[in-house]
Amino acid sequence: MQKESFSSKKLIRKVAVNLLAITSLLAASTFLVIDEILIFIFGDTTLYSRNYSDQAFTNLEIGSSQENAITFLGPPLESYLVDDDSTEIEIWVYSKSNSDSHFRKKLIHFKSGIMVKKIDEVVID
Repeated sequence: MQKESFSSKKLIRKVAVNLLAITSLLAASTFLVIDEILIFIFGDTTLYSRNYSDQAFTNLEIGSSQENAITFLGPPLESYLVDDDSTEIEIWVYSKSNSDSHFRKKLIHFKSGIMVKKIDEVVID
């Protein structure tokens, strides 16, 4: 009898872990779908840098150098510096709106020449 109880608990754990994984994936993909629907409804005015590609942007990882970003994405449309708790952050802009409206924002933040953050989001104005 105890053997059945033990295997039932194992089965319940496996099912719970799989359900959690599936739920997490669905939640993450829902945001992507919502972004695409909003861009479809409101229109897309995104202007990208000359050599930009979604695949290269997605593949560029935190910890990459500015040289890697240039190699894979080319130069940004523009860049600017901001102070973050007395640390200088350089922000490279790979996309912007050509009419201050709805667009796909693609930014990379560098600290001391190393990528520390990547922003990939839809902006609806």
